[in-house]
Amino acid sequence: MISRFLVIVLLASMGSLSFADEVEHEDESSECREGAKPILSVADFNGDGIVTESDIAELARAVNVGQYYAFYDRDADGKLSEHDVEEATHDIGKESKTIDQEIVAMFSRFKHFQTVTSTTELVQLGFQQGTAAMQGHGVHWLSMGGVLSTQGLKPADFYAAEGLNVPSSGDSVKAMFWGNPSQPLFNDALAPSGLSSLDYPVPGGAWEHERVQAFSIPAPQFTSSEDEFWHPHAGLCVTVQARGTGPEFVLDQHTSFAECQATPSLAKTGVIYPNAWMNFWMLHTWLFDLNPAGFFGGVHPCVDPDAPNEVVFNGGREVPSFFQKKPKHKSDKSH
Repeated sequence: MISRFLVIVLLASMGSLSFADEVEHEDESSECREGAKPILSVADFNGDGIVTESDIAELARAVNVGQYYAFYDRDADGKLSEHDVEEATHDIGKESKTIDQEIVAMFSRFKHFQTVTSTTELVQLGFQQGTAAMQGHGVHWLSMGGVLSTQGLKPADFYAAEGLNVPSSGDSVKAMFWGNPSQPLFNDALAPSGLSSLDYPVPGGAWEHERVQAFSIPAPQFTSSEDEFWHPHAGLCVTVQARGTGPEFVLDQHTSFAECQATPSLAKTGVIYPNAWMNFWMLHTWLFDLNPAGFFGGVHPCVDPDAPNEVVFNGGREVPSFFQKKPKHKSDKSH
């Protein structure tokens, strides 16, 4: 086990003998993070497969920067301090898991989102607001790639930032998300399984009035982790309505296509621009905020806890049994 003396020598060799004041992740509801664990199983911050002194040095630099990064929080207390460095030293010589190395690569690509502090920055980064605030999710902001993948026009691109979960305050980014399109299945008494795509997406067909019962394409696999949790959005209708101080996006889930199109919307101008009706899998990765529900948790108890929850968006409609089960992954691990 590496000694505290060796840690000091290591930091001294970097010209960094003193630590800055501990950097705390500001959140008045931090107690709801109880039970959260560090993002990585061991402190292999460079993802080379083993924890070495260089990883400890990287963590020490992060502590001294004065900006909280959940990625480096080894004691999962919502702040970065010398104690995180001490905790990390216990991992010296330990090998990391494949999922650790995958998360390191993810953090390397997307760590700049940790420092976002306003919606103005999100717009400058090419994102647009896609929903109102939802309990456990916050507000969903989408890039153009996210718009296309959730509308079924392309597969999710895991090497691009397709969506971000942002609290209603707009002062931080909590998670990333991806949407992967899937073909909806409807009740069909003529099909051997009782389900088929009917004549979707031919306008005027029976599918317009049927609610989606299942997806024909299973959830994809992004990482090597079996904890990866893709949750489905079926018959998700997105409209723009005048509420409160101005227009806002409104979600209505488990609708039929016809029900969605019958919903008034400020953005609907006719046949050319119908209401958005979508069917896709969604994956959250809580890369920027420790989540008691885990790195792939579907929701976060600290994010907009007073906002409407997802049940509200079901509009009292029955949720088919297929969508109440945790999705199974494909055996193919490729992206």
